[in-house]
Amino acid sequence: MPNMYCPICEKVHFVVHRIKVHYFIHKGKMLKCKKRVYMCRNTPRGAEFFEDGEMLNENLANMRAAIKETGL
Repeated sequence: MPNMYCPICEKVHFVVHRIKVHYFIHKGKMLKCKKRVYMCRNTPRGAEFFEDGEMLNENLANMRAAIKETGL
């Protein structure tokens, strides 16, 4: 991933692309799906995660697919 603007530290730097397992509750059931995120390491608290618009749409589609798989 090339250098890009990071909204967390408000600087342009190298950000790391990660895939995380995301757990969420829908109608009382715990579901999981994969979530793509960027990681900023330039924060005093350690690693912070954020996503751009394209990732957000993809992550929401993954959540919808996980809901459809359970038949809820």
